[in-house]
Amino acid sequence: MAAARARTTDLSRAEGRTFVVFDVDERRVALPLEDVERVYASVALTPVPRGPAILLGVALTVAVQSSSVTTSLVVPLVAAGVVTLRQCYPFTLGANVGTTCTALLASLATVTAAENGMVGVDTAFAHLLFNLLGIAIFYPLKAIPIWLAERLADLAAESKRWAVVFLLAVF
Repeated sequence: MAAARARTTDLSRAEGRTFVVFDVDERRVALPLEDVERVYASVALTPVPRGPAILLGVALTVAVQSSSVTTSLVVPLVAAGVVTLRQCYPFTLGANVGTTCTALLASLATVTAAENGMVGVDTAFAHLLFNLLGIAIFYPLKAIPIWLAERLADLAAESKRWAVVFLLAVF
């Protein structure tokens, strides 16, 4: 009975506090939300140089071979305020370039001695150049997509219907 009471007391002390659970080396670690927010605040205030952010996006996407996974990893960090939208932007551009590495690797398997043997590689390099050109165009104009994302987020926060309208209009 005393053990049950001690357990109840411990739970009652934890009540009202939010914990964030992390998986560290296959062990679960729970940290109070206040501590996590403090770490997030210090990280969010740290400027992320755009070159390394782009390279990190490329490297992570090459490792997991999916820009969707890479982007899905960073979206909660932006939502939690760990990373700002401006810091996330070059990372996302790098993820788009990282997706081309999968196509490049796949195209190498299609190389043959035949006359058309390099068509796959040509197409993969066209994909890479298209994404690099996209960075060359849209990175200097970053204020526009960031502004649009912020306005859409404001509209979606106001009413979920705007998020649905956006999805239906785009897709």
